[in-house]
Amino acid sequence: MRFPSEYMISHGWLLLPAALIGILLLAIGMFVLGGVEQNYCAGFRYFSFADQKATADGYTLQLLNGNRPVMVTGIMAGSVADSSPLVSQGNIQPGDAFIIRAKPLAVAPGQPFSSTLVRIDYDIINGESGRTDSALCAGRVV
Repeated sequence: MRFPSEYMISHGWLLLPAALIGILLLAIGMFVLGGVEQNYCAGFRYFSFADQKATADGYTLQLLNGNRPVMVTGIMAGSVADSSPLVSQGNIQPGDAFIIRAKPLAVAPGQPFSSTLVRIDYDIINGESGRTDSALCAGRVV
């Protein structure tokens, strides 16, 4: 079916505002096109995820502590275990932000990773030892 050219000329201007709104929403990030990388960890029950960075030199995870003082004793990210990660604080107080630096992931630089299990081993100070918390993480090795 063909539309008369007069119809397109007289009513085609209605498409202009819709196109401009779509371009504006893309520009401010309301719509995310496929191929945009996600950087997240979801599933921690005791700790709260703040940020992560994976490089060829190591894996860095920034977390917020829960409601009791803890000491991190290990981390396993994917298939890479690190029983002596570098932690920004020894005794992490309730609500404190802290950073864990561990061995690099088994993913090549420039490659994305997704559904990677990250497990944090920790002890509650003056309490229970041998606890774990875990999440599934995604991002890109830079």
